Amino acid sequence: LNQRLDLFRKVCTAVNFAHRNLIVHRDLKPSNILVSKDGLPKLLDFGISKILSPEFEQINSSTVTKLGVMTPGYASPEQMQNKSVTTANDINSLGVILYELLSGHRPFENKENDFKEIFRAVLEQEPAPPSSVIDAVAKHFNEKIEAETEIKNFEKSAKKQAETEENYFRRTLPQTVNLSSNSLRGDLDNIVLKALRKEPERRYSSAENFAADVHLHQRGLPVSARPNTFSYRAEKFIKRNRLAVAASFVILLTILAGIAATLWQARRAEAQRIRAENRFNDVRNLANSFLFEITPQIETLSGATLAKEMLVKRALEYLDSLSAESEDNTLRRELAAAYEKVGDVQGNPFEANIGDMRGALESYEKARSIRVKMVEKNPENLELKTELAKNTQLIGDILFNSGKQKQAEEKYTEAVKMQEEILQARPDDKQTQFGLAAARFALGTTFFWNSNYDESLKYFVPAKETFEKLNESDPVNEIYIDRLANSYIRIGETIAWQDKLEDGEASIQKGQAMIAPLVERHPNNARFRKTLWTANLRAGEIFLDWEKYDECLKVWGKALELAKISVAQDPKNVVAKRDLALSFNKVGDALDSSGKGEAAMENSKQALKLQQEIAESDSQNFEIRRQLASTFKRIGYAQTTMKDHGGSRASFENAMRQYEELIKLDPNDQKLPREIAIISQTIGETFVAEAKERDKNANLEKALEWLEKSRSSFVELKEKGSYIDRLTDKETKARANIFFH
Repeated sequence: LNQRLDLFRKVCTAVNFAHRNLIVHRDLKPSNILVSKDGLPKLLDFGISKILSPEFEQINSSTVTKLGVMTPGYASPEQMQNKSVTTANDINSLGVILYELLSGHRPFENKENDFKEIFRAVLEQEPAPPSSVIDAVAKHFNEKIEAETEIKNFEKSAKKQAETEENYFRRTLPQTVNLSSNSLRGDLDNIVLKALRKEPERRYSSAENFAADVHLHQRGLPVSARPNTFSYRAEKFIKRNRLAVAASFVILLTILAGIAATLWQARRAEAQRIRAENRFNDVRNLANSFLFEITPQIETLSGATLAKEMLVKRALEYLDSLSAESEDNTLRRELAAAYEKVGDVQGNPFEANIGDMRGALESYEKARSIRVKMVEKNPENLELKTELAKNTQLIGDILFNSGKQKQAEEKYTEAVKMQEEILQARPDDKQTQFGLAAARFALGTTFFWNSNYDESLKYFVPAKETFEKLNESDPVNEIYIDRLANSYIRIGETIAWQDKLEDGEASIQKGQAMIAPLVERHPNNARFRKTLWTANLRAGEIFLDWEKYDECLKVWGKALELAKISVAQDPKNVVAKRDLALSFNKVGDALDSSGKGEAAMENSKQALKLQQEIAESDSQNFEIRRQLASTFKRIGYAQTTMKDHGGSRASFENAMRQYEELIKLDPNDQKLPREIAIISQTIGETFVAEAKERDKNANLEKALEWLEKSRSSFVELKEKGSYIDRLTDKETKARANIFFH
């Protein structure tokens, strides 16, 4: 058997060489494979085969040319249907050849004399495993031998028939090789049947892979053609290492017996016994949960959020119980890391999460409590300090996205200082350099959102420079590329807000060019897709400022498609749903600016529905409530375009209520007063529009009241140094309209 398999692998090597040189044989069969006296197979083409081996040219193996070059018994389903030729055709033919080498017969041999029958069989019927063919042939042969002894009247005829069958049997199954059905059942059956799949994509991807699977079987290793179950891998391991496994089992029994004797003799106190038993049960429950609940969910889902919900529920149960008992430093360190992982799943705003930011903050705080105590006991341990710095930054992320910007800034500042101290102790450590750059980037974001763009660049630029150095030292590290691209995008957005639109666009385009190849290489990587989504979003904002609405709609349309993919892959992912809502809003902005108010409003309504779902499930999510207010504002603008002034005013008032609630939660947020000023101005403009259309002086009085409120808000913002240059021009024009009227 092994000699046959070795020979077949050599054939696969020849076919693979042809495929690598862009040649598809299309008519592989035994008559086209010449085996030399020294056992070396040589792959021939049909014409040469016909000259060198005329004895093989029987009716049941002749090549059909009416439907293209092929031999029906060895042809693939796609060849039968005259579809385009690929290397998958040859893989199918190799499968038939191996089938014949192992069983002595072809899958549909009894139908080859009728083209309609063989056509139907190749396309529709599943071949029987080679092992079952051997059983059937052996049974048939035995029945013939029995017939010889039972039918006395036809002794001569029966004997002749039996000899014919025996000769046939010996031709296909030489007596020198013991090919039993048991030797094929399992791996070899599955390998052959995988090569004969009706769907080309389900066969082996190459002849090399086909041969590799055969070789794995010969070496007693698991093959790809069979499900990679634990029981299968264990069976293969035990067969390869019978003596070692048996010896290990004996040793294990000896150890267990020794442990049992020791425990019996020690007779520990009752309290210690109960504590050990509780810990054992906790660990056992966790293991069972991972093995039988979480792992299958993650394996079968394209998005793993559902499984993560289960993980949070199970993990918190055992973490809290172990945390109350543990005094061991190693275990407490692991507990802190576990709490952080649970927090990520609950509500990390930059990762796929289940929308529980309050729960995430509690988990991060539990981890922090453990880490602070450990650092106090070991102040010189840089690893513990690094873990505490990362934990501090995670807490800052939650505070920032919960609307507590001042507290977030404090946490980010603390994280930056810790990372700077660690870097002084080990200046060449790349992980520390990366951690410091990430902390600076996060701190710069707080200044950006409060419109302090000069201050934000003081942190964004050094972070970008660090990511550049890391990327230069390790150009293939895709995490470095992603963070560097993010830095260019954020810097571009920042300088664009300083009215340096050309420079801003150039920086964003640079980041976009970095991340696009990563998304192409890893289409299922949500982090890389998010970075590309951000680049498209920011580029569109600059095109909107330039009033290039077609370009704007193009890039925001790309962002929308990326966000849809993320939600489709993981429908319960709150971050993905939030990004999709924002994408709908941005497309709506472009449509509204192009005068397509109705289409813009439809997009904003889609965004509103998603944001309301998220807000209901996570009431602590400050950022989603801010976006909800912005969506009401966008709907108002679309209604204004449609000249529905009453409807637009109602939408603007909804937005106003949202912003007023948000400013109560975070009085230090400098963007919220500006939004309120803009909304006040816009409500005033709706009264102006109605006054122009209906000549109602009462509307002018209301307009003036709202615009005065807006003006005073702008004056106050300007006195504080907030960035309002773009808005001042719009406010001045609105007031001029009032006085002119």
